[in-house]
Amino acid sequence: MWLTGATVLTLAFSVALLFVLPQRDVTQPPGKWQFVWELLSPGTSRGWGVFGGFALVLWMYFLLQGYFLFELGTPYILGAVAIPNVAACYGVPTPAGMSDVFRELNPSWVWLYLAPAVLFLVNALLVFRDRLFRRSV
Repeated sequence: MWLTGATVLTLAFSVALLFVLPQRDVTQPPGKWQFVWELLSPGTSRGWGVFGGFALVLWMYFLLQGYFLFELGTPYILGAVAIPNVAACYGVPTPAGMSDVFRELNPSWVWLYLAPAVLFLVNALLVFRDRLFRRSV
């Protein structure tokens, strides 16, 4: 019940930020170390254009996936909750069996490690290209 209320409150706050509050002109340039934030969070740089939101959501997904993988043994939160019950029902030995079950269900290394690395490298290229362009103008 509280999750639905939090979702509605977040949605109302987002709509207020986008449509109700007046937009103001930017009067200050970005800070000296703004590029560090842009490097560490793909999608926040101007170089991404309209794809920035998608890149930021994808980056947050990769971070959560990595956290769940190292904390729970699987990047799927639902799998970490449901698999122990399935393993108990079908008699899979628990100590060594759970890591084997998770290993069979986990995605390949391409999705777990290569995709975040590629996104990070593309972001770094866009950030440095944007910085060089701003410096030359």
